[in-house]
Amino acid sequence: MRVIHFLCLGIGAALLTGCQQKAMVAPPSSAQICNASCDVVVSVTDTDPCIVSVGNRDIKVEGNDRVIRWKMDDASAEAKFRFAPQDGVKLKSPDPHGQFSGQGPQGGGKQFHWNDKNTVVHMYEYEVNVFKDNPHSGIKCKLDPRIWNS
Repeated sequence: MRVIHFLCLGIGAALLTGCQQKAMVAPPSSAQICNASCDVVVSVTDTDPCIVSVGNRDIKVEGNDRVIRWKMDDASAEAKFRFAPQDGVKLKSPDPHGQFSGQGPQGGGKQFHWNDKNTVVHMYEYEVNVFKDNPHSGIKCKLDPRIWNS
């Protein structure tokens, strides 16, 4: 009788734990679909304060081992905006599933790339960090979009 009692308690606890986990909200239908390498256009408005925007706030990655590449549009590059060398694009929270690697600038700071394993369904908030003139003392701008691994 005690074994059945403990078994029922264990099953009940497991069910309650499962119910407490947050269900992932689906990406919006307007999300940019990335099912091969993925280019995200970044624009910076040269005002005070500067404003960063991306072609699409949400990226939905489909398939494994995808490259995501953020690229300055021509006007932003000509205005001398560049991605911050270390954290031009960075996750706002730790990557508990080890999905992203190989982050870094390219093209003289006009591009920034990540490799996305996309083996775990999860939504990741990230930030885009750009600067003008000097990464330590120049104009700095930031944006907070999202990536949806599916």
